[in-house]
Amino acid sequence: MNFDSTDTGNSRPDEQTNAINPDAISTHGTTRAAAGSPLHPTDDGNVAAGTAMSATTLPDFPEPSWSTAKQSTYDSCPRQYHFQYYESWQGWHRGSRENNPESRMAYFWSKRRTIATWTGRNIHNAIALCLHGEPQQQVLEHTLRSLQAEWNGSQLRGKVFRKYGAGAVPPKGTLLMEHTEMSLPDEALAEGSARVTECITAFASLGIESQFRQARISGDRYHFVEPPDGIFEPRMVEFAVPGREEPLKVWAMLDCACEVECNRCVVYDWKTGREPSDREESHLTDQLLVHAHYVLGPEGIGSRSADVEIEALEVYLPSCVFYGGPITSGALEDARERISRKAADMLALHNRIREQGERACEPKPAQQACGNCSFRSMCDFAWISEV
Repeated sequence: MNFDSTDTGNSRPDEQTNAINPDAISTHGTTRAAAGSPLHPTDDGNVAAGTAMSATTLPDFPEPSWSTAKQSTYDSCPRQYHFQYYESWQGWHRGSRENNPESRMAYFWSKRRTIATWTGRNIHNAIALCLHGEPQQQVLEHTLRSLQAEWNGSQLRGKVFRKYGAGAVPPKGTLLMEHTEMSLPDEALAEGSARVTECITAFASLGIESQFRQARISGDRYHFVEPPDGIFEPRMVEFAVPGREEPLKVWAMLDCACEVECNRCVVYDWKTGREPSDREESHLTDQLLVHAHYVLGPEGIGSRSADVEIEALEVYLPSCVFYGGPITSGALEDARERISRKAADMLALHNRIREQGERACEPKPAQQACGNCSFRSMCDFAWISEV
């Protein structure tokens, strides 16, 4: 394979450069939009940056949906939630700079990644390439070249941003959150590169590649892995919500699932951050349970068998610690009820935002939350240090 890692500035901020042909990748019978198609949703149905589309492609107001990312943002601060999922809506249109500058600016900030999330996304892409059959050493070398190229491009775009503002920054290409504030020494990149190397090496030691390869070559076992090009493709299930006639779309961002033996499936979710210290290793998160819902549904292994054992695991890298465990029907039912209750609150806010706009979203200023928020420069309520 020819790995081309040159950052030309023409890739989307949420897409890693990759010469692999995504149309040649099978996702077990599912159809995926080719790169460059009009719509590339993110984990909650939003549209990827830099996508050219007409004003009639999507509605003027976002459709309600639920994802773990949306829930986390909503819990952290409803005002941040408004900026991320409502104020930024339609901000990708070229005309929004003049016609709706607030939307354009919110969209700009919604696509900024920190070094940590950017590094994690590259690790996910590398694991996907390995599971699609690419040699580990080639994948590692390609990923490290991509990191270097994207880092260099981000440093340059950061200089443009700090001097001329967001309007002067090309809409395509990597611009890390940290580079909007200052130039950083290459030691920060070296730390990220070391993390990537550790995580990919640790993943290779787990034997998951062998499991996946066996499922793939068997011809009849279910297997799924995310596309290796960094373009998110959400998987959808539908949950009933109290007070709502139509079922609510619930998005699952599935990393990998593999039928390790007949009617026994394991769902994997790669984690590159800190291991949780506030829950047991056997705890099943809502994210894992939503993934299990999808895999057991008509687009997953449930299309051919109703009698399936399923296990869902968070895999923390590079420590190779597993969180999660077997999924029971009771756990799935509890998750549906719990998510439906949470979604009902978010739907109520959705309706208030439609009527009142930003005023409907009560801010929750706090040092840590505001410090990590991409929209703090737009928010009148952002926490400000007294020092």
